[in-house]
Amino acid sequence: MRRVLVLLVTTALAAASLAAPPTAAAAEPDVTQLCTGFAACGTDPYGTAGYDAAFMTSSWHQDAGHNCTNYVAYRLTHGRRTARPPGTRSASTWRDAAKAAGATIIAVKDRAKVRKGDVAWWGKGAFTGTTGHVAMVEKVEESGRLVTVSDDNAGGDFGWRRFTFTGRSDMTYPQAFIRFKPSDGSPLGRLTSVSSPTKDTLQIRGSGSDPDSYGEQLTVVATIDGRRTARKRTQITFRPLDQFDFLVLTRSSRIPAGRRWVYVYLKNTPGTAGAPYVYLGRKKVRLR
Repeated sequence: MRRVLVLLVTTALAAASLAAPPTAAAAEPDVTQLCTGFAACGTDPYGTAGYDAAFMTSSWHQDAGHNCTNYVAYRLTHGRRTARPPGTRSASTWRDAAKAAGATIIAVKDRAKVRKGDVAWWGKGAFTGTTGHVAMVEKVEESGRLVTVSDDNAGGDFGWRRFTFTGRSDMTYPQAFIRFKPSDGSPLGRLTSVSSPTKDTLQIRGSGSDPDSYGEQLTVVATIDGRRTARKRTQITFRPLDQFDFLVLTRSSRIPAGRRWVYVYLKNTPGTAGAPYVYLGRKKVRLR
């Protein structure tokens, strides 16, 4: 009797084994590395857009060398003309700065609207660290579920990657996409503040860029007691880079104390496209 029971149990286990469902397929990866390095990515079907010969040159005053912001700034200013939005610093700041400057921001839920030439954006997170990340969209498939990008990485290398939207909470898919407005070549900037911190001083703070004169200094024009075209007004001109924090000695400029309107402009680089002057705004200041 014992031998019969053992035989029956063994037969039952074998039948259960034969009836077991097949093992589930492995989950699709969130990101696939397609190529790494200028040499490997410089051949079809990929490409470097000439960045391999220019990556040690700063674009949009970003840090030259291997980093994501310099690469994307290069792509936005070579073969197309894009003004740097005020407030654009590390990659994590790009979405809000671009939105404030009028760029279109495409959320993940609207990923079917993404197209080649958009900028993929990640904020701070486990995938990107504290500085965020940006990349150029090269190809969009399956209504945005698959997005292929080219990018460069600080402390890393240039490459092409494909990101897959999986819906998992820990996915590495971009958090948003930025579609920058094309520029007519006019400077773009922001006036942050005008103050008189101490006696006989005037401090002007802001930022700006000239989209077809990158790498050169800006020309900022400030007028007191009237717009730039007014007859009776005092004019101050200074040349910073994209961020400016300029302190004027009003005594040497012969600007009298009292409440004054200060008007601030960016001057376009002569011989380039766009409006000759762009008005940033005015502030009323009590000069000490």
